[in-house]
Amino acid sequence: MAAPMLIPFLALAGGIVLGRLAQVELAQSVWALGGSLGLGLLAWWRAPRVSRLAWAGVFLWSGALIEGLRRAPPAPVLDAGPEEIVISEGCVVEPPSWLDDRAQFVVELGPRARARVNLYLKQGEPPPELRYGQRVEVEARFRAPRNFANPGSFDYAGYLARRDVHWMGTVSGAGGVRVLAGTCGSRWLGGIFRMRAAAMDLLARRFGDARIQGVLRAALLGDASALDPVWSEEFRRTSTYHVLVISGLHITTLCAVVLFFFRLLPAHPVTRFVITSLLVWFYALLCGGGAPVMRAAGGATLFLLGGVFYRRANVVNLLALTGFVFLCADPGQLFEASFQLSFLAVGILGLVAGPVTERKIRPYRQVFARLAGGSVAFGWPRQAARLWLELRQTARMLDLRFGVARERTLRAASVAGRLGAALAELAVVSVLMQAALTLPMVVFFHRAPLSGFLANLIVTPLMTWAVPVGAAALLTGLAPLVWLTKGLVRVSHLLARWMADWDPAIRVPDAPSWLVLAAGATLGWLAWELHRRHGGRWPVAALAAALALACILVHPFAPQVERGMLELTAIDVSQGESLLLVAPGGETLLVDGGGLPAVNGRPPRLDTGEGVVSPYLWRRGFRRLDVVALTHANQDHMGGLEALVRNFRPRELWVSAFPEHAPAERLLRAARESGARVVAVRAGHRVEWSGARVEALSPLETRRGGAPENNDSLVLKASFGAQSFLLTGDAERPVERRLVDHPEALRAAVLKVGHHGSRTSTTVSLMEAVRPVYALISAGRGNPFRHPHPDVMNRLAEYGVRVLRTDEHGLVTVRTDGRRLQAETCLWPLAPGAGFLPALPF
Repeated sequence: MAAPMLIPFLALAGGIVLGRLAQVELAQSVWALGGSLGLGLLAWWRAPRVSRLAWAGVFLWSGALIEGLRRAPPAPVLDAGPEEIVISEGCVVEPPSWLDDRAQFVVELGPRARARVNLYLKQGEPPPELRYGQRVEVEARFRAPRNFANPGSFDYAGYLARRDVHWMGTVSGAGGVRVLAGTCGSRWLGGIFRMRAAAMDLLARRFGDARIQGVLRAALLGDASALDPVWSEEFRRTSTYHVLVISGLHITTLCAVVLFFFRLLPAHPVTRFVITSLLVWFYALLCGGGAPVMRAAGGATLFLLGGVFYRRANVVNLLALTGFVFLCADPGQLFEASFQLSFLAVGILGLVAGPVTERKIRPYRQVFARLAGGSVAFGWPRQAARLWLELRQTARMLDLRFGVARERTLRAASVAGRLGAALAELAVVSVLMQAALTLPMVVFFHRAPLSGFLANLIVTPLMTWAVPVGAAALLTGLAPLVWLTKGLVRVSHLLARWMADWDPAIRVPDAPSWLVLAAGATLGWLAWELHRRHGGRWPVAALAAALALACILVHPFAPQVERGMLELTAIDVSQGESLLLVAPGGETLLVDGGGLPAVNGRPPRLDTGEGVVSPYLWRRGFRRLDVVALTHANQDHMGGLEALVRNFRPRELWVSAFPEHAPAERLLRAARESGARVVAVRAGHRVEWSGARVEALSPLETRRGGAPENNDSLVLKASFGAQSFLLTGDAERPVERRLVDHPEALRAAVLKVGHHGSRTSTTVSLMEAVRPVYALISAGRGNPFRHPHPDVMNRLAEYGVRVLRTDEHGLVTVRTDGRRLQAETCLWPLAPGAGFLPALPF
């Protein structure tokens, strides 16, 4: 068998999936493994032909057992509230990553108990000297990581827990971190991290442009914290972001450079293996030791080991062996997108791209390589042999008729032909890779980058050259190398930006599971047909795969809405607000997009519009929105709207004011570029949707200029039948006093509590006018503003209002058929009798 490790790897992965989904107990796995092992031995003795199936069962149950053994234990508990300042001692196990005047580092407080600490310096304060292996005393506010509690959201807390990080700490000022006497951790890791810090300092001195520094820190040293957000998004949109992440491409480049020098300076195979492997592992650790680069280093080591025994490595078998080893060490990697994408990409190279280019292109490269001298090689395809003869005859004819030297013609044709064949091979690999990665890109990132085919053909080779040239420039400081590195990075970015500008940026909602499985099956069939030497049915497989992918991209499926119901959903965006209103006929109005606060003038690392709200909308199958509304231009309401407008291209953007505010101007520009009509909404604006009515109650006038204010808030009332929802934004007492002058217009069964439950809003007079049954509060757990305020909660309790909070219940949905109300939450069901109410007398 060409790849004997493939079946064990697939069986082990299947067992890990089985153990995770079915929550198989350890005792069950042990008994099943023992039974499978007995069957395997019996089959090997009595029925060798079926022994492979029996041994596959052994590896299957081994995977389930490993998953059970490595299942995360209960998280340790820190006996402190989120607002309490706790003084803790620990060891710095991940050195700080600095960005302006803030740093992030990891402290180990105990065995398998770590905290990720964010340090914010005060103005003019010098940064503390922190490095790996220091014992420190940290004075911080700690909280447990919390996921955004929306259906299908990323399990960030689980991601950190797999790395033994169970708390997030916040330190204000350098005085909150004190270095203690003594050291901890590993000495040799400490040396590597010191070299990493020195390399970053050297890189900052060598390359002046901050954006180029950010790219090179990511591409050379694995630190993406300084990447410019705009550049990063442009590389993502063209499916070339992988060139900025330390992965197999960088390890392969390093191996190629080292082995090239060994060709100039011959050495024993064992010497080559030892030196190259040590350099690979040293570089992997120097880059931070992330899972992708460690997997690449492991695969490279196995590949180099084959060279010691003069064996040509089978890429698929090498990939399977690497995956088998790493899954045994950490089965949780199987469920990470980086693991799946890495192994799929290398698998396509080994199973499909390699055989296709070997059969279709490389014979022609040999033709041009042997054109000037040599003869027809045995085993060439008939067309290749004919081309070799015709080219030589053409060169002879040119020599006889025009006096052009035959040798010169053959050399020129050889150079041009080899270059053309190399470009053709690169194009075939790029097309096959992009076709194979289209499905996971859609599933994981909801992207279908059409420019990726061309971008990877050009940008990837440029950045591949930028890595060794940049490393040489970093080590030597030679001005020509520094200039060349900057040029390669700038050209790569310019090409990525140009392609991102014309790329339609198709964003794709979640497809039905059966369609995703069908697309995966047809792509697998196509890969198998291309892999086979005589796979004559590949056109049929290609057509089936193209139809399945086209169906996913077009997405002809209706969104998940309950027809005949008016829906209000408060999406969990932490300390911010984003509300989805769905009319009985399916029309949509998204009110605000949440937004995390900027830090020292820099945008937050997480865009809630792209990373939180959009995935929820895609999960429900929304491709476009009818209207997006901005209540007011504060960051916690507006921060995610630019991405949402670009992703869902609404027909209209409603705004209540036009402040002199750079983020607001970017939002308006995004609306114009997306084809949305900007509508200045004020009191009296009304729309009718399939029996439901949405009307604006405030503001009275559209304000232009000045800074954003809470009282700019767009106050909306949505009504259907006998029921109404009142959405108050962040409107405060002055607006509420004006609104209660017309109490009949305010009566509503559901009140979205103003200003996240701050005591600046939700006055007694408003409660008297509205008389709600449900109150929705959008706030972040443990937020520094202590929203919702106890006074507001007491007031709601006095009026007998059922309170639904995103910080406690996660995503909250209230629906009405015009008579009754139905409430649902994401984290846990409501108390009995609280979810369904009869018609109310107003």
